Amino acid sequence: MESTSTSRGFTILELLVVLGIITVITAVAITSQSSFNKSLVLSNTAYDLALSIRSAQTFGIGSRLTTPGVGGVSNAGYGIYIKKNGLQSTPITTYTIFADISPACAGGSLPNCKPGNGIYDGSDPIIQTFTLGNGVKISDFCVYDGSPHCAWSSGSSASSVDIVFTRPNADPVIKSDATGGNSEQKAYITLMSTQGTTRYVCVTSMGVIMPTATTPTASANCP
Repeated sequence: MESTSTSRGFTILELLVVLGIITVITAVAITSQSSFNKSLVLSNTAYDLALSIRSAQTFGIGSRLTTPGVGGVSNAGYGIYIKKNGLQSTPITTYTIFADISPACAGGSLPNCKPGNGIYDGSDPIIQTFTLGNGVKISDFCVYDGSPHCAWSSGSSASSVDIVFTRPNADPVIKSDATGGNSEQKAYITLMSTQGTTRYVCVTSMGVIMPTATTPTASANCP
């Protein structure tokens, strides 16, 4: 009696189906990883901006003695300055830490005499300019005096924002050209990734610096 045995391998169709499944899974994994990386970059940028604001605060409340790089001026305030670049299609990718020494202190060398006016006026020394990377930009900024005044949203009346710290106060002076030079309740800075996702950095007049803010509100406190 003759016995026969047969062996059966994969067909071309089965191989193509398996290959297709592997391709789809790989594409989903790569896309998810890319989205996660971009989200992480946006989050890190928000923390970097908040750290820069905190650095200005540290400089400002610790500048009783003459500070190098500011022309031998004592009691200089330090702040963050952001200015929009005309159209919203032109992204803001830089912000500046500056020393607020102009105008000069009218009291001469008196111990508590403080120079500056709480804004960057073009003659104040620039301590450092930061450039955002990885496609992240500042897409908007707002100050609140009971209602928002923003660079592009809410009437588009603000072209700049200054957040300045001067000793001995840890609380900032928040100003914008949209509100007549008065110190306001808080400021929001909106960061946007290449995907269009946003992250907000909030600073209040009570010294709260929050890089994890989500949606701006007219409240005086960060959400």
